[in-house]
Amino acid sequence: MITTCVLYASRYGTTRDIAQALARILGPARASPVEGFVPGAGTCEFVVIGTPIYGEVPDPGVMRFVEDHLQWLTQRKVALFTSSLAPDSKGRYRTSLCRLIGPSLVSGTSLGGRLDMASLETADRAAMEAFASTTHSSFNKADTLDWSVVAAWGLRLKGIRDSLGCRLDNAQVRAEVDRFLRSHNTCALATAGDAGARATPIEYVYAGDCLYFLSEGGAKFANLLLNPHVSVCIFDPYHTMADVAGLQLTGTARLVDLQDATANSVLHAQHLTREKLGQLPFDLNIIEVHLERAELLLSALSKRGVDSRQVYDFPRPS
Repeated sequence: MITTCVLYASRYGTTRDIAQALARILGPARASPVEGFVPGAGTCEFVVIGTPIYGEVPDPGVMRFVEDHLQWLTQRKVALFTSSLAPDSKGRYRTSLCRLIGPSLVSGTSLGGRLDMASLETADRAAMEAFASTTHSSFNKADTLDWSVVAAWGLRLKGIRDSLGCRLDNAQVRAEVDRFLRSHNTCALATAGDAGARATPIEYVYAGDCLYFLSEGGAKFANLLLNPHVSVCIFDPYHTMADVAGLQLTGTARLVDLQDATANSVLHAQHLTREKLGQLPFDLNIIEVHLERAELLLSALSKRGVDSRQVYDFPRPS
């Protein structure tokens, strides 16, 4: 499993807050100030660097860190973000760092910033007041930080990071996913809607690229009425890191008409007949979830010389 270092400089806390949020998304990861950080051969395989922008230039401490540890960085994959009030869609503020890092850089972005004039040190306050006077602007508090942008970039980095590991080929991953699904029969089905999020323990039937659920009803159907996107989690009891086994699935749900041919096979798998359904004092509903992505975590895979975390994308329905 690839580990990540999220390194940053932060004078007033904004870049630190972003770095810590990214580390949580990218876990296993550690967020650390560049000051005092000592790189080592086994420290991490993926590096994210964050710098605030003052006077349209990166933090001097970040520049020194990159210059001093360039050889270490070039042996890894690196992502870079800047934090500033002013938008920088063309990446002008990070140009100098990008040139230093070179081909190891796999992603870069500009994120927003926050300003509270009352919290600034004397020199920074004077500089901002001079800038405001020159531009005929007025500053007291400002906030251009959009956490949805931070989250989206963090997930993009997670995809890049996860692709760097030692992967099984698609057919092998699919075989592992199939084996795991067929060796279990109960999961947590997570739905979300206006009423909030729900995770329902429920038995499933696995067939083709779909999971099927029989349910008498409940609040999950209020969520599915508004939002068909679901997540499914299946796992073994945890004992030690040596035997971790779990599967997280995402997909799109729909209700199956009981008159459809699909319903017959689901009922048969659950040892039900239409006659038995008719004897129930309530209706049963069939939920079909077409699987889109499987994220498998099996410690046993590491014994085969590959990453314990593997991802499989199911074929899109034609």
